[in-house]
Amino acid sequence: MRLFIMTFCVLTLMGCVTSNDPTPKQHLMQMEAYNSLSIQQLKQMAEQGDSDAALALGAAYSKGERGVAVNRVEAAKWIIQSAEAGNAIAQHSAGTAYIVGLGVEKDIAKGVELIKASANQGYASAQQTLSLYYSAGIGVEKDDKEAMKWKEKAALNGCKEISNSGITVTRC
Repeated sequence: MRLFIMTFCVLTLMGCVTSNDPTPKQHLMQMEAYNSLSIQQLKQMAEQGDSDAALALGAAYSKGERGVAVNRVEAAKWIIQSAEAGNAIAQHSAGTAYIVGLGVEKDIAKGVELIKASANQGYASAQQTLSLYYSAGIGVEKDDKEAMKWKEKAALNGCKEISNSGITVTRC
């Protein structure tokens, strides 16, 4: 742990890690500002390239919130737009949609590619998902060493295992 902290400090001083780029967790907190916007406002912003608005719009269609009916195809459209702009949270969501074929044609390879992109940006939920995929061989060759690597990264980014009565659940 001490080596990790020292390495982080050195990288920060060298400019390799910038405090201007929010972590995915900070990014989620920033997304709260979008909760008060209407569907029309979100659409307008998303059409102008706002990836956070596109993600919020996709979430609304996915859950049937803000006065719109659940529409998985419309949800996937907006979430994918956000993912293509590099939004780590959207990459994880879009990757999951591709893996299960939710609102899009099932494409496991594309789904894993998006989840890897999200995980590489430090999104703990994507790191945990990737760990599970390597552990089970879902869309990737089964690799326990790679699974452990991603599980450790997820833990460093806030995922915690909670055990109760012999059942273990991971929360990120």
